[in-house]
Amino acid sequence: MAKLLTDEAFQKLLFDLLCVWHDVQRHYDPPITHTEEEKMQKVKQLICKLLGEIDGRVKRIQTMLSTTPDAEQEFIEEWSLLTWNVLCITSRLQNELNVSVKSQEDKVIFNKLNMALVDLVNNSRAALNPLSVHIDATFDLLANSLSETMHILHGLYRTLKSNRQMNSDEVQDFAQRLQSFSDEYLNPFVELFKSYCNEQTVRLWQDLRDIQIACLVNKVTLPVEPVVRLVSFYSFQMHRLAILAARLQGFRYELTVNHRQMFGDYDPVRPLSDSVFSALELLMADCVLATEPSMNPILVTNNLFSIYCGALARGVVFKQFNVQIVSEDTAEHIQSEMRRQRLLQQPSPIAQVPSAALLAMKPTSGTKRSNAQTMNDTSGNTTTAHKKSDINSKEVVTIYPAFNTKNRYWAAIYPHLLCTTRQKGRHSTNNSYQDLSPSGVDPTKLISGKRPIFYFYIRATMFSPSGRFADAHTLSLPFTIATRRNQDYQVQRMMSSYTATCFWLYGNNVQDGLLLQWVEETAMGWERFKFLFMQYFRVNAEVDRGLQNSDFDLLQYKIQCNDCSPPSNIQGIGDERKITFKNILCPHLRYECGSTNVRFSVWRGLLELLQLFQVCLSLIRNVWN
Repeated sequence: MAKLLTDEAFQKLLFDLLCVWHDVQRHYDPPITHTEEEKMQKVKQLICKLLGEIDGRVKRIQTMLSTTPDAEQEFIEEWSLLTWNVLCITSRLQNELNVSVKSQEDKVIFNKLNMALVDLVNNSRAALNPLSVHIDATFDLLANSLSETMHILHGLYRTLKSNRQMNSDEVQDFAQRLQSFSDEYLNPFVELFKSYCNEQTVRLWQDLRDIQIACLVNKVTLPVEPVVRLVSFYSFQMHRLAILAARLQGFRYELTVNHRQMFGDYDPVRPLSDSVFSALELLMADCVLATEPSMNPILVTNNLFSIYCGALARGVVFKQFNVQIVSEDTAEHIQSEMRRQRLLQQPSPIAQVPSAALLAMKPTSGTKRSNAQTMNDTSGNTTTAHKKSDINSKEVVTIYPAFNTKNRYWAAIYPHLLCTTRQKGRHSTNNSYQDLSPSGVDPTKLISGKRPIFYFYIRATMFSPSGRFADAHTLSLPFTIATRRNQDYQVQRMMSSYTATCFWLYGNNVQDGLLLQWVEETAMGWERFKFLFMQYFRVNAEVDRGLQNSDFDLLQYKIQCNDCSPPSNIQGIGDERKITFKNILCPHLRYECGSTNVRFSVWRGLLELLQLFQVCLSLIRNVWN
């Protein structure tokens, strides 16, 4: 067997092919000047390059089938990836048959691609149950429905192969059988598949979100297990669809190429294939994972940060990943649109949404400020401020994907993004500075100190095998955005509202799908608050010995004052005290020494305490432990 390209190089070649085919102009591409005829010539040249690779990969799969019978997950992923790759080419040629397949050379190319699909179907493996799926009656019903659908389709295919010449009555009868197959078998299977996948993905994504939140709170790396469970689920479902889609394409080829006189230019199988491709688009509509923020839920304007997101469903090539920062209101709208897709069981585009902040991609060779002050942020990373003139700020930044060979998925990675400006978010003031000092708090305005909350919204566009573009959507974990001036130690107290906002948001952990809901008015039990306070101290002070219950004996009597006491209707159930967000930011603690009179909040006091542990030259951590 000839040496094959690496998976990354093969996928890059496929990516280039689809970009040429769809006249995609990336920022590094020269202007498009070719005619339609010249474009199709380039397309065929790239397909010819891929043919040898496809043939070699089919042989590799045949070898895997006989030599590694136990490596089911690996085989299914390899098989599904290649099958959908080939389908993305054949379906586009098939949709434009009169334009794309005219010469004898074109017919040879098309035939080779379809023979590759035949070999893949003949060498597919009956998939067992993925570990991530709860086996229930619906699962068995889906498997039986697919088996019946494939059986009826095979019968239609045999009828077509055995009868080369049909008279008009036989053609009419065959068309009726085809319509009955669609109404009684294919469409019911597709609808059952959609509802089953929607139900399962909601549960699996909820499990992953729980772990993402726990990892961010505890500042630990996201484990691979929950991600692997999702990948396994997507792989098995895409394998199911790929078998059916490949069989339909073989049937479609036989009907439109070898029996072209039956229906003329009409292609009765296209709507059948499109219904399967629609199920694939719906399955992949929520397959993207955004891993940032992963350690610190506070961005700082003009500080560099990295972005990493990838598609957990493998097989379809991605065109680009668009990243933008959105407000809570916009995030709720996006999630409602994603849920509407599931409810209607139909993939549909989500309209462009407004950005809540500007983003920019910093070139790796960009110029930093000559007088830049390098400092450590709260997550321990060294960050440097950058001039806005160094970069071009945009509401949406586009990242072109790269194929990850190790994990076989398309990912968007960029190490040098920065947020350049902030706009107004929910419950925020008109500017980013909010006076929380006693003189600045106006009880009549009900200012609680809550900072605006934002999300990364990822819109990943893929080259669907239907021949069109399709989108996948996701939202990151929530975060706040602090301005540069709040990093100065003299106004470090301003950071208390940012850290407190994240503490309260993640501590309450009221999940609504991909969102975390703000629940300021419902209050938190004293024991819950004490547990979260201990956890926050242990994680951020990086100490082995945490706070003890006795450390809170005095604090529980100092946590509230007349100005910040909760309304009587949420004073508590039984004897447990209820804590509100306003309690932890109300500056009712006092320090007096001579003429010095300082008032500060409980949360500000905690930050001052943590500051002692975070000074590099301090031995406080050793003494404490």
